[in-house]
Amino acid sequence: TATCIAGNPSSISGTDPWTWVCNGINGGTNSDVCTVNKSVDGICPATTNSYNTPTATCNAGNPGTISGTGPWTWTCGGINGGSTSSTCSINKSIDGVCGTANRAFYTTVTSYGSNTFCSIGSSTPSSPSFPGIGSSVDWVCSGINGGNDANCTASRSPTACTSGGGLACAESIDGLYTINKFTLSGVSTGSFTWTPPIGVSRVDVLVVAGGGGGSSGGGGGGGFVERLSYLVNSPSSITVGAGGIPDTVGSGHTNGSNSIFGDIVAIGGGYGAWTNNRLANTGGSGGGGAPYISYVDSRAGQAALQPSSTSGGYGYAGGNSVAGDKYGAAGGGGAGGAGGTGTSSSAGSGGIGRVSSITGTATYYAGGGGAGGQLYAASGGLGGGGSGAVEGTGNPGVGGLGGGGGGSDRYGGYSYGGRGGSGVVIIRFRTP
Repeated sequence: TATCIAGNPSSISGTDPWTWVCNGINGGTNSDVCTVNKSVDGICPATTNSYNTPTATCNAGNPGTISGTGPWTWTCGGINGGSTSSTCSINKSIDGVCGTANRAFYTTVTSYGSNTFCSIGSSTPSSPSFPGIGSSVDWVCSGINGGNDANCTASRSPTACTSGGGLACAESIDGLYTINKFTLSGVSTGSFTWTPPIGVSRVDVLVVAGGGGGSSGGGGGGGFVERLSYLVNSPSSITVGAGGIPDTVGSGHTNGSNSIFGDIVAIGGGYGAWTNNRLANTGGSGGGGAPYISYVDSRAGQAALQPSSTSGGYGYAGGNSVAGDKYGAAGGGGAGGAGGTGTSSSAGSGGIGRVSSITGTATYYAGGGGAGGQLYAASGGLGGGGSGAVEGTGNPGVGGLGGGGGGSDRYGGYSYGGRGGSGVVIIRFRTP
């Protein structure tokens, strides 16, 4: 409003500043032009983003000194007594960057050690999953504060599951776990080196040795060792043991071969005894005793010894045959139970193996071989034990399970047993 300390105010004009004069009274002199400036409050610019350091600007008011590295901040000072604005800011724009998933093993988790699906930005979908070996997956790493999105893709490649050295590796997925299963690619014991994926420091391991060869008595199942949360921080040696050779000509029958992972050793199953050498051999799971043959001697077949747990193998002794009986050969011991005793009316069954769910499915391993003879034949133990035969050739133990070979007998001559089943090494790990 136009006012005067003295005189009469004229009409006010203008918008900023406003002006008028004060007219003198009774011949007094008019004043100079009177002025009132407009007060302006400081106003920040609209929120925005920038890749580089911006220039401080204001929608109204005078910009102060800019500071920071992103976000950048400043204030807008008021003009002609106007108030200063609150803090103004501009966010830093950051482009999304793909992570290193394509260098690692993934199942349904979002990270692998320090490697993530997105090293910058968030992933869409939030948890990309690889449904199978050799499959690929696409995802987007979103930019931050207006940054550009990154389109990412990766393939799941089983680089840790590598075959070689007479071993065949098969990989499978069980939920969050990756499973590497090593078996023999031939009949001879094989060895190879397994390198843990980056970020994997502990694994679950099952080591099963080769089963013993059969004779009249069944061969023993291979030694069974299962270790959980086993420390691996460097490449580890793997050996998968072959099954023992059966007695087919009265000589040459052997124990199963040991299986090894790192410092874990599973002892090979003992071979079954035969008619002219009635003592079964010791092994990870013992071999069976032979039947009594009247023209040889009258001693009972001897059970094999169960090794201590510190020796690496876990298993049970083979059965005994009955003194004075020429029919009842004994079964080979399994990793979970002793071999059956032979009698005058039956041959001894193979001892049961032990169960493991390391692959996601409960499976028995290292069953003993069933005995065979002139009149009777027994079943192999659950876990790959070969069954016996009457006056024929005993059945082999199952390869990859470490079952003992089944027994048989040729009356008045040598026994014809089955070969022991080869062992297995199974490694299970979870991505961190």
